[in-house]
Order: sequence, then structure tokens, then C-alpha cells
Amino acid sequence: MRPPPFPTIYSMPRYFALLPVILRRAGELIAHQQALAKDLVDMAEAADQAEKIRRFLERVRATFPEDQWPGGFMLWFQWAAGHVNTLDPLSRPERIAKQMEPDRPRG
Repeated sequence: MRPPPFPTIYSMPRYFALLPVILRRAGELIAHQQALAKDLVDMAEAADQAEKIRRFLERVRATFPEDQWPGGFMLWFQWAAGHVNTLDPLSRPERIAKQMEPDRPRG
């Protein structure tokens, strides 16, 4: 005779024993999804901020000809133009994609 395809009253304790593991894993998955969503919003905001800074630097260059920049201005401008790339996630595509599943504990 084949066993029934559903848990019986005799097999229920085994399933109840798994409940804490299942709930912990569900919590890990939810927390990871929330972290992914926050990271996505953070990257979008960082990309917007970088674009805003680039537009500002373009306006600086258009407003003040480089031959009229006071001493040290060129160094600041070069730093700002380089720094904006460190803020922009689009300048480093290898850092955009994230691990879709949380790490599973070993052991």
C-alpha cells in the first residue's frame, strides 16, 4: 500500500520541527529583498546626484573660460570631475548587479 501524498497525524511532528528553519529562511529572503530594493534606490539617487554635479561642472566651464580661472581652480575642477565618477554607479557597471539570493549559512 502506498503512503498518502499528504502529511498524516503521525508525520506532523517532523514537519513542525522544520517550521523554525522555514521561518528563518523566509525572514532571510525578505530581508535580502529589502536590501536589494534599498540598494537600487540608493544607486538611482547616486546616479542622479552625479548627473547633477556633471551639469554643474559644465556650467562652470561654460561660465568661466579656462584661461580666466584663478590659481588652484584647475586642480579643483579636475578633482571634481574625477570625484563625480566615484559617486556614479553607472561609471562602474561591475558594481551594479547584486547577488539575488542571500548567502546560506554553512554547517
